[in-house]
Amino acid sequence: MLRKLILSLLMLIIAFVPAFAMGGSETGSDSAETTDYEVDLSLEGELVYWSNWNETEPQGMVISQAIDEFTKIHPNVKIDVVWNGRENRKVLLPALESGRQVDLFEQTTDLVLVNLKDYLLDLTPYFDKAYDTTDGVPYIDTLLPAAVDLIRSFDSEGKLYAVPYQPNLMVVFYNKDHFEAAGIEKVPETWDEFLDACGKLKAAGYVPMTCDDAYLINLIGVHFERIKGQDWLRENISNPEVVFTDPEVIEGIRDFKEMMDNGYFSEYILSNKYPAGQQEMAMGGISMYYNGSWLPNEVKATAGPDYRWGSFNWPIINAEASDAGHVQYNSQALAINKNCKYPEAAFEFAVFLTTGAWDNKLAEETMGVPVGKNGTWPEQLKDAEAIYNAIDYRITSDYGIFSIPDYNPLIISAISNVMNGSITPEAAAEELSKM
Repeated sequence: MLRKLILSLLMLIIAFVPAFAMGGSETGSDSAETTDYEVDLSLEGELVYWSNWNETEPQGMVISQAIDEFTKIHPNVKIDVVWNGRENRKVLLPALESGRQVDLFEQTTDLVLVNLKDYLLDLTPYFDKAYDTTDGVPYIDTLLPAAVDLIRSFDSEGKLYAVPYQPNLMVVFYNKDHFEAAGIEKVPETWDEFLDACGKLKAAGYVPMTCDDAYLINLIGVHFERIKGQDWLRENISNPEVVFTDPEVIEGIRDFKEMMDNGYFSEYILSNKYPAGQQEMAMGGISMYYNGSWLPNEVKATAGPDYRWGSFNWPIINAEASDAGHVQYNSQALAINKNCKYPEAAFEFAVFLTTGAWDNKLAEETMGVPVGKNGTWPEQLKDAEAIYNAIDYRITSDYGIFSIPDYNPLIISAISNVMNGSITPEAAAEELSKM
């Protein structure tokens, strides 16, 4: 009897070993497939990873699953995660200054590559190598060029001090059902086409556009970038008399009044408190909203699975100043501490997370943008994919016109007052020229 029991146990062990040796696991639908990677005992290290996500967020859950899979393939690597959530931006710098072990950390590109630059390892040589999940090509060749260019743009020598992931971009989201019902056969590319689309939507019984207090700054900013270009605005905003006596700028202020007067904006646009604007759109009452690629994910519970999302670039107004290649875009930046004892292990995990199955898993679960060239974009962002791939110039979040923080509330207030009819565009421009 004992002999039969031992034999049965041996058969179970033999059956189990091949699956483990190939790095496989019965993870079901909650995991990405990595069963074709052999166990690698050569990579080792104990890493501490400070995350910008919470463990219960979709991003956190996918990263947890990726770590589990990575450490099965590399059993001599241990990764401990500190789930700081959005507090990461506050606690990272003090932790690094105090010398705490923080090997991997993440935040938006601007915060990592500017605020934390003194603590970053130069990753440029690592990008030029091939890894298990890059199909024999250098890692850099697997990534969206605009995402790499963004990281490179923060260094005067073009070095890469972080790994891009979870890219995002600002676009005009629109309800495809509304456009079809209004007889709009193509998305507007110019300002005249945009106004024509707004007129057709209103005639069909829809409110063309909304916004709220969180994103009105973006709507104003992109409009003026399309009129004068970010470089001109940044160069001249320190002399507001130059900016706000410019006839094209005054005409841009007038555009917001005319949109409001024609009923092209929601009547609640100036009173909406985030997230009221996006909820207006998700409930089907609004046709368009200028927002980030995270929008469909944020409102998926309200919009439901059958909502037909479309997107297009803010229309061109002055082709000599700005074109469709000018896009406000960003990404998360995953960086490695220059004092990390196991940089190879840290970078290999970064590659693992941002290529192949796990890149797609992260995009799928967050309804977000994959960072890989061959990544699968969610259906809700399919139109945005072409916009992202055509990027040739980055509009920053200040658009040039908001690059002096003290001016921000004054500009927003003046244009809001134009929209509600309190003052004329000319009066607003005169007021702003004296900032």
